[in-house]
Amino acid sequence: MPRDKTELDLEHHRAIEILRGTNGSFGASVIITLASAALIIKVLYGLVYPVDQLKAGIPPHAALYVGQSCVFLTSQTFFQAKTVRDGFTAALPNAPEGAQFVKGSLAWQLGVVTAVVVALLFLLHSLYMLLDLPSAVEFEPFFVLCLSTFFLIASSANLAKIVRDRSDATLWEHVEDSTETVFELVKGTNANTLLVFGSFTTALMSIGQSVSQSVTQSHNIIDTS
Repeated sequence: MPRDKTELDLEHHRAIEILRGTNGSFGASVIITLASAALIIKVLYGLVYPVDQLKAGIPPHAALYVGQSCVFLTSQTFFQAKTVRDGFTAALPNAPEGAQFVKGSLAWQLGVVTAVVVALLFLLHSLYMLLDLPSAVEFEPFFVLCLSTFFLIASSANLAKIVRDRSDATLWEHVEDSTETVFELVKGTNANTLLVFGSFTTALMSIGQSVSQSVTQSHNIIDTS
């Protein structure tokens, strides 16, 4: 039995609200992104100015190199997320007018991917340079720095999706016969799904590593006492 217009409008409204998300999820995404960046700054500051005055800190330019690489990769992550989303939107049924134009050319897409790869190489090189310094960086702060960098990039990509979802919700709100399309936007791309599961897996592994490190240190303290 065909559903009446009121029922279809209600379903469309629910789809739009799911796509828009809550202010709480948006605020949490912003906080997580800022917290990851703040933790990177804290770790780098601690490496340049160690609490133990007997330890030599790393040169400030090495910390600035890591910080600038993080900023570079974060900005390129937003561009890449937008480019992927534009291509995904253009391929949807009932795509809005101009979606193919927003998708961009193949040259533009290759340029964005190249920029992301270059930014990632800069970041990896900056982290490698920390290990190659005369004043060796200990494992714990280096591990936290790498982990925070990963979460900064992952949370930036997630924030880019949330911002785009909220914008698209306004765009699709008054488009007729677009409920199925909106649900496709809610589901997101395969890349976003992999990012979510990858971030969750990494978070679990980091917790396991932290617990293992704590247990090992406790055993060492007991053995030496």
